Amino acid sequence: MVLIVFLGAVYQCFAYDQQPTPISGQLLDVDSGAPLVGVTISVVGSGLQTKSDAEGKFTFRISLATDAEILFEKTGYAQYRHIWQLENSSDLGVIYLHPSLRNESTTTLSLSQEDLLEGDDQDVAVGFLQAEREVFYRRAAFDFGQAFFRVRGYDAAWGNVHINGIRMNSMFNGRPQWSHWGGLNDVVRNQTGVLTLDRDQHGFGNLLGSTYIDTAPSGLRPGLRLTTSVANRSYTNRLMATYTHPVSAKGFAYTLSASRRWASQGYMPGTFYDAYGVYLGTEFSWNPKHKLLFTGFWASQKRGRSSALTQEVYDLLGNRYNPYWGNLNGETTNSRQREIQEPFAIFQYRFTGDVFKVSASAMYQTGIQKNARVGYFNAPNPDPTYYRYLPSFYINSPIGANFENADLARQAFLSDPQWQWAALFEAHQNQTEAHYVWYDDVVATNRFSGALQFNYTPKPQWQIDGGIQFNGAKSENYAQIRDLLGAEYHNDIDPFSETANDMDGPLKKYKGDRFSYDFDTKSTQWEAFLQSHYQWKKWEGFISGKVWGNTYKKIGNFRNGRYPDTSLGTGETIGFSGYGLKSGLRYQFNGRHRLGVNVLHEERPPFQKNTYINPRENQQLIPNISPMTIQAWEAQYWMRLPQWNGRFTVYNTHFQNLTEVGYFFTDAGVGSDFVQQVTTEMDTRHLGGEIGVTYKASSAVDLSMVASVGKFTYANNSELTINFDTAGSDEDFINPEGVLNLGTASLKGLRLPQGPQTALSVGCHYRDPKYWWLGVTANYLGKSYIALSRLAHTQSFTLDPETGQPFTGVTQNDYERALRQSALPEMYFLNLTGGKSWRLGGNYLSLFVSVNNLFDGIFRTGGYEQNRNGNYGQWYQDNLSGQPSFGPKYWFGYGRTYFVNLAYSLSLKKNPKTE
Repeated sequence: MVLIVFLGAVYQCFAYDQQPTPISGQLLDVDSGAPLVGVTISVVGSGLQTKSDAEGKFTFRISLATDAEILFEKTGYAQYRHIWQLENSSDLGVIYLHPSLRNESTTTLSLSQEDLLEGDDQDVAVGFLQAEREVFYRRAAFDFGQAFFRVRGYDAAWGNVHINGIRMNSMFNGRPQWSHWGGLNDVVRNQTGVLTLDRDQHGFGNLLGSTYIDTAPSGLRPGLRLTTSVANRSYTNRLMATYTHPVSAKGFAYTLSASRRWASQGYMPGTFYDAYGVYLGTEFSWNPKHKLLFTGFWASQKRGRSSALTQEVYDLLGNRYNPYWGNLNGETTNSRQREIQEPFAIFQYRFTGDVFKVSASAMYQTGIQKNARVGYFNAPNPDPTYYRYLPSFYINSPIGANFENADLARQAFLSDPQWQWAALFEAHQNQTEAHYVWYDDVVATNRFSGALQFNYTPKPQWQIDGGIQFNGAKSENYAQIRDLLGAEYHNDIDPFSETANDMDGPLKKYKGDRFSYDFDTKSTQWEAFLQSHYQWKKWEGFISGKVWGNTYKKIGNFRNGRYPDTSLGTGETIGFSGYGLKSGLRYQFNGRHRLGVNVLHEERPPFQKNTYINPRENQQLIPNISPMTIQAWEAQYWMRLPQWNGRFTVYNTHFQNLTEVGYFFTDAGVGSDFVQQVTTEMDTRHLGGEIGVTYKASSAVDLSMVASVGKFTYANNSELTINFDTAGSDEDFINPEGVLNLGTASLKGLRLPQGPQTALSVGCHYRDPKYWWLGVTANYLGKSYIALSRLAHTQSFTLDPETGQPFTGVTQNDYERALRQSALPEMYFLNLTGGKSWRLGGNYLSLFVSVNNLFDGIFRTGGYEQNRNGNYGQWYQDNLSGQPSFGPKYWFGYGRTYFVNLAYSLSLKKNPKTE
């Protein structure tokens, strides 16, 4: 109702506006003469934007009272600018765009961001593939990203990625699934995007904005492109081949692409990499207004994992030590492996009329994700870095330090620090039951998605956008035995409670069997939005609203002995619903200066991963769980002068009612157990500013400066409970009810573990008229914090587990010293990029080279406090020597790395449609 009133009011108030001037033209490839489809044409300083059609033609209307700068952009082509003056002709004629080496190279790097990721929770929010347009986001993605910088401290879940109208974010954790199209750079390079809270004509948007990938063959450069790359990051070699057949006289076009990436060992020892991707895209247009598209992806990835390290382990073996790999039958084998195979197909229909545009999309996705690890059952922990195998275990002993045994442990660890596969097989000699099991945590998903979106332009200066999207998914979640390491079977019994995991199934489990846990989840998600956008003279504004609904349901397939009544069968269906409102206003002083402000208030459902307390064992939901609330605003100033170009931003975002679930073993003041920690009613605040400025020192030299200063903190003291099973007659329960409310965790004012909160970069870029270029950036990042042990910030930390009373002789200063938060060391690094292109007739050969962290600096990108020391007495004893056994674990960034990319593009001389 609010939007309807707004639309009517806007129409009445501004019906008298000046008549806009129509601007038209045609865009062609300079080599082939082929029409360029999907070129983004925008008026700098306003929200006015359109795209070229199948014939490369475009038409839009300018209602500004001043001269305008028109920008033409298409990935793979050099940016073109045209200054239109009021007295000029409205027909711009034919405009030719030239291929660009730099655009292609930087996009290649941004799509390789998985090079930086090692752990599931180390995902970073640098997914601005359209960042080539904005120096701040370009630097955040290509320079700061290697240090796990997060724009505004946001998780990647707060940025949307769409392919042909379908949102690709996971329904489990909200994050974009980059691995689905990994290695298929050539076919996903046609991108447009909306940054942060700006108006989004395709949807309501997200805090980090949205990236829209268009895989229509008509929008890709015709011809054959061959690419080879070498690197020393996650993979060492890459091959890609892509062929695009242009639109024929009958309106048909297609694209084929394939890639292969591999490494016997990446930058980290033992981290093999094996990935491939295949793609088929077809397009049929029976007239300029109607288009049908089919897009099919299949990207497979297998890789070895690496580990976070304590300070003690780092001091012994350095930042490149990886305990997960060892020698198995003469081959380097990683015990922690990740495998992803989730192909999908998208169908889309597009209608493009004079005042009305609509698209309808449908997607089906299937596939599987596996995470391998070795489980141990009534047997010693096989991890080489297990605390009992390290010197600190003997130094920190409650009965006194034993330096002789500590030295023996040190020598033993250094002599053979890798995973002992042979020892695991030896443990199974002369016995049939497995105490060590190499298994996969498996998630098999089937997902259907649909989307309908429209744009209606009743007047040239007024546009109405709207749409609806739906997602439905079913996931099978289970553990599956990969190998029994020389044994015949495994008795499927929980080692803590000695109860059966599958009471109705066989006790003995064999290779390939499901064991430990087995459950399904069903989830649905829908969202509808409506938006109005209006321009008048020097003003521009929009208002957008959305409504949404989500449901989750869990179905247990095993009845286990810990929760025999709540583990098997269909659980309660939980539903959430809510709304969102977003608005923005801009004022353009002239073509060189403008101001803007955007505001947002919305509700969001909790992510599925934070809805159930322990879905592997029971169907218990987090009590009284409800949607989170987000309130955000940003104010921006843009300048565009003959030599200076920049953006200055301040922002404030408040997250309320967040919920998170964690799993660990702890020695707390209330007792010791393996617990599920539930944090509720948690608020966080993200406050800061961003600067991105470029200076054109000459026709060949560009200077740039980027800065980000933020303060990302907990905004309140949240509620914390721990949950645990009460099965097993020999256990000393923390609480016979299996749940204990620990009250508030004193977190208010402490920093969030969201990457560096201060970042600075200065750069220089030189482009020679002879088609080579060189760039250098010097980068600083600081005020990065590790994840806190929230349990240690509750009252239970002060309780002596022997008496249940506060520790005697311990002052408040002692507690504060134990819990003091400190920043990680600052990071400094220098990055180099360069390239050269050769024009060979109508074809192009391009070379791109980058060297990151030139001086091979060692820096910590993040980490987390371990939760084992859950009371002050335990913490004090462990830290007495200065080398704690349960100190924080750290992630380390790569040292000096390189990436070399060589691409050869064979263009078609003629477009069949023009014959």
